[in-house]
Amino acid sequence: MKQAFLLLFLVACATGHMTTEPTIKIGGLFALTGGGESWGADELKSVQLAIEEANAEGGNFLLIPEDTHTTQTVAVTAATKLITLDNVAAIIGPTWDEDTAAVAPLAQRHGKVMISPSISEGVEATVNYPYLFSTWYSDISAVQKISSFVTSQGHDNIAVVYNLNTWATFQKDLFEKETAEELEIFAASNQVQDFRTILLKIKEQADAVYVAFTSDETLLPFMKQAQELGLDIPLFLGHQTESETMLEWQLAYQGGVYHPYPKETEAHKGFVERFTKKHGQPPTGPSAAPAYDAAKLIITGLQQDQPLQEWLTTADIEGVTVPQLRFTSKGMIAAGPEAFDVRKATSEGFATVG
Repeated sequence: MKQAFLLLFLVACATGHMTTEPTIKIGGLFALTGGGESWGADELKSVQLAIEEANAEGGNFLLIPEDTHTTQTVAVTAATKLITLDNVAAIIGPTWDEDTAAVAPLAQRHGKVMISPSISEGVEATVNYPYLFSTWYSDISAVQKISSFVTSQGHDNIAVVYNLNTWATFQKDLFEKETAEELEIFAASNQVQDFRTILLKIKEQADAVYVAFTSDETLLPFMKQAQELGLDIPLFLGHQTESETMLEWQLAYQGGVYHPYPKETEAHKGFVERFTKKHGQPPTGPSAAPAYDAAKLIITGLQQDQPLQEWLTTADIEGVTVPQLRFTSKGMIAAGPEAFDVRKATSEGFATVG
């Protein structure tokens, strides 16, 4: 009997048919090219870190990442492939509102959980997708933080410039709601790169500007043209990556540039250290930590006895985004403005000023 067992064991080793836990496939939808690249690249790296850590502890998870190109049609095609061909257990992503809004109905039809690390409450403003969750900090909280700071600076005439898309419009509406001062509103399509007409009007009318642009590629020419036209009033942003390029441009602008940024907790510091050790540099996008938490939630949830979607509705685990990861009825992280600092570009880097 022992000899027969030994023979079977040797055959199993030789053929590679040892009994092991099946690989759990997790899909990823990240904007690795296009306007969302500065966010999506760090999201992918953060998820890779979380899965590597889980597998080092005995897990058997496989990430299947797809590039959405920051384009809705590509995002839907990539999601269809992950759901129908790869048969992933859950999806992390997509990056940003528009792509997520396009994919959410597909995931809902297939009963596939999605956790996006970088969408606003605007995606579900008029609809509820029970299978859609987000680990993003809450745009409502971020705008409350920056609008409170703007008010404290005593500005009387504030201009608001925003892109004509879901996220930026949501930001603009929130800022209007939270700010009592007089506002001059200027809308710009996503393709606009020449802001001089708008900037000249702002120079005549405003003593501060609130900017809700979706990407760095839109903000950079805006700041460059503002500088060329001699604008020297403060710019307040909805959100911002903290890259070397952005630091350089913000330092060059004379009026000062301010933005809300997730507060760095001890857990977040530890995440940044591990991220830097694995990838050789710290994350620059604000959705890096939310992407890590999205992966941790899915990894933890898939190991529970109940279905992932049901478990997520009552989940309460430690996070690096905020100390405790809990979801609202709309699947958003419950976090107030205290989760953010107001930061400004300085010669020493981005510094907390409020």
